[in-house]
Amino acid sequence: MLCKTAVRSTQGEDCKMNSKRCVGVAGVSALGIVAALRLILSACEEMPRHMPPPPQPRPQAPVVIPAPPQPPAQPQPPAQPQPQPQPPAVVQPPAVVPPQPQPQPPAPQPPDGGPVWVDTVSFDPEQVTAQQVSGRWFVTTPDATLVAFEGDEAGARRAVEVIRFYKMNTQCSLGRPTPLLQYYLVGDRAPAGPMPGESSLPLDLARLDVVQSDGRWLLVQGNVWLLDFGLAEAEARAALAIIRQYAFTHICFVGQPQPVMVYFRVGGAAAQWAYVQARLVADPPCYSGPLPATITLRGSIAVGQPCDVYYCFVRSNGAAGPTYALRFLQAGVAPVTAELPVVQEGSDWAVLRVTAPVVTQSAPAFFEVRPEARPLVHASVIAQPPVYVGRPPAVIRFRGLLSVGHL
Repeated sequence: MLCKTAVRSTQGEDCKMNSKRCVGVAGVSALGIVAALRLILSACEEMPRHMPPPPQPRPQAPVVIPAPPQPPAQPQPPAQPQPQPQPPAVVQPPAVVPPQPQPQPPAPQPPDGGPVWVDTVSFDPEQVTAQQVSGRWFVTTPDATLVAFEGDEAGARRAVEVIRFYKMNTQCSLGRPTPLLQYYLVGDRAPAGPMPGESSLPLDLARLDVVQSDGRWLLVQGNVWLLDFGLAEAEARAALAIIRQYAFTHICFVGQPQPVMVYFRVGGAAAQWAYVQARLVADPPCYSGPLPATITLRGSIAVGQPCDVYYCFVRSNGAAGPTYALRFLQAGVAPVTAELPVVQEGSDWAVLRVTAPVVTQSAPAFFEVRPEARPLVHASVIAQPPVYVGRPPAVIRFRGLLSVGHL
């Protein structure tokens, strides 16, 4: 055991000696390498100082390369136009010329060119007939209705006789949408008469005028009114211009008891019938108040010659009042009035009917009776203050409002 231990310790000391030698040799070698590197670096730094600069290249002039010669321009041939595509040929059928319509007579215009329409209808007088439809009588052509006579069959047949006698072939209507005046022409001329038995009144063009009465525009001759245009002033003045344009000498009427068809003509006077016209309005046209009440009927009767006139007022239910008489010593207008009692609400109308020397009547005068206006009372109240907090006694004030109106 002792021998093995001694041997091991001797071997260990040898190893330590060898290691120290190796370290020493290695240190010397490393110092040498570092010194050599320093010498090399110093030499590299000194070399650029002793080396001559590299020669600079001389600038060279740019080389110009001549462009190759261009061949002489050859003349170009003119461009040929491209052919345009043509549409295919179409063979047209032979033209058919429609029959030319007959020229219409020029529609007369008012002198001031106002907003007035005159529409014309052409027809063959030999094809005009009187027809009854649903109890009403009409004067018609194959293409149009000229006049409606309601239940007056005699008036419708008389109108057909007048049209055929004068050979009227054009009806002119003044005003739209409802014509306010219709007159008739033969081509572009006034009908020439007279016709036996017609009801006519001579016209004096110098005395014709348009006036306003009771808010309505009337065509008058002196103090005799001829036509009523209502609120249409422009149409009334256009009618006056038309009468003067065609130089009409007579205004004629067809229809009983109220004239329905009006036409103008030229020519001498025939055996005239008495000219009588009647107008009527209700005053007030709308009543609201206690019942029973009274509606006042205000009318006028115009005549074209001295005569005695008999008239009455007729309600819508056919009930006629007493007959009154007026004596006219010359042509003129006379006012007439009547009191009409009403006992219930609703709408109604009345007419002024002339029974002699001819039978005629006014247009209906409409009126309405409404329920009496009822008072409308409204009440409201507030308390001040609406909520009281405190010790009694206290005072609460009430403020109220009453408003009164009418339904």
